[in-house]
Amino acid sequence: PHTPPVAPQPDGMEICMRAGHVGARVSNTATASGQVISNNGLSSYKGNTITANNAALTGIAIEAGSGAIFNNKLAFFTNTATGISTLPGINGITTYDGAFNVYNNSIKFGNSSFSNGVKIYGINNKSTSPNNYFHNSISISGNATGAAARSDAFIRIHTGDLLLKNNLFSNTRTCTGHHYAVSNLVSTQIEQA
Repeated sequence: PHTPPVAPQPDGMEICMRAGHVGARVSNTATASGQVISNNGLSSYKGNTITANNAALTGIAIEAGSGAIFNNKLAFFTNTATGISTLPGINGITTYDGAFNVYNNSIKFGNSSFSNGVKIYGINNKSTSPNNYFHNSISISGNATGAAARSDAFIRIHTGDLLLKNNLFSNTRTCTGHHYAVSNLVSTQIEQA
């Protein structure tokens, strides 16, 4: 399939439209402190593959460094992929590593127009570094008849200091699989100051 070119941005960001990721993303080399990703509107991105291993459609992905992610609006991402080896996914903000303050972001996902099973995560905290999440509004909704797939407004995958404060997390998804507002998949408690 055709892959549009990547447009480099002066602040270490790139607009990424390649296999596995679509959206605003801090590149692998952006390891500096003081990074800022703010005031972006990401809407109506679509993912589709026909292979067994599906890609995740990701809005903002952080791989290293530190800084702030704020005032971003992500909505109406869809993923129509149907492979079953790895279920397709939709991610709003994913922190793979790095220490960030993530605040005042709005994320709204559903994928209801399609019957495929798809994992949906509003915020996916995979970082072992400390991260703070304040005043975010996340809404996950919809249904599907495909393979069982989980959805979470907020999911924590790895240990690392984490603070959640004054967030609005809603998950009203009603299809097969497990659906949570907040998932903590590690034994360390989430601090809710």
